[in-house]
Amino acid sequence: MDKLPTVGDLLFDYLHEYEMKLRRAVSQREFAEYIRIDDKNYNHIFTGRRKPSPANLKLLVDFFDDPRFYDAVGVPRPDEDLIYIQRAWGKLPRQVREEMYVSAKNYIEEKIKQE
Repeated sequence: MDKLPTVGDLLFDYLHEYEMKLRRAVSQREFAEYIRIDDKNYNHIFTGRRKPSPANLKLLVDFFDDPRFYDAVGVPRPDEDLIYIQRAWGKLPRQVREEMYVSAKNYIEEKIKQE
């Protein structure tokens, strides 16, 4: 079985990609600024001394569009359907949101009764 990459492995690969894009070497500090993480936090995360905070983990996943960061720290990946619903929720008419809420609530209550 293949070993999962660490957060440091993933960051190293993205740092290398960024350097290839710029065609020059980039310091960790510069790369940390590029991805909008404090350079000290970045260094601790990169070297494995610290796991990324939930906010930094989400930032890394969103910035690189790479859910492997969740795997690297042992956090379950969010459900894609749930993410879609959360993003679309505010765009739905109020009546539809209320109907969905009532339907979900009734479904959960029925499941609890069956257990």
